[in-house]
Amino acid sequence: MSRHADDPEIDKGNRGNILTIKKERPMPANNPEPQPDESQASRDDALFWDLALPLIAEGRVEEGTLMSSRCVRANGEFVALPEYRDGDLVVKLPKARVAGLIEAGDGLPFAPATKVFSEWVQVPARNEALWAELLDESIHFAEATSAKKAAKKAGMKPASKRTGRATS
Repeated sequence: MSRHADDPEIDKGNRGNILTIKKERPMPANNPEPQPDESQASRDDALFWDLALPLIAEGRVEEGTLMSSRCVRANGEFVALPEYRDGDLVVKLPKARVAGLIEAGDGLPFAPATKVFSEWVQVPARNEALWAELLDESIHFAEATSAKKAAKKAGMKPASKRTGRATS
């Protein structure tokens, strides 16, 4: 054991016997508090949770995680999450609806790590009515997706578009 093992200012690091001495620099008197880096966007997800929490309380969705972020799910299907940098609404919808929102200028392609998710759209404008509408659409989309998966698992064909009844 090193004679410096209990010294909190010494870090052995991952380089074996090489020791690095950690010294804290005093803050300049004219700048007592460090300022946040401008590259660190403040996450404003308050509107998302203002809309999601009543849905959770009603039992329409439950909280979960997606890509290490908090999200909401319905019937085990992902519904929406606040975008991890800015808190924008990120919502799962049918591909055609996503394309329509992007074309209308109401949404952006959702592309974490540069891969575009075709059934997801990012909605940056803080528009409570639009976000509530999209969350509701996404819940219905998740319920339909879940029902299709359940029918497929049970060996049933999806519901007929004409009759709306499942066939066996």
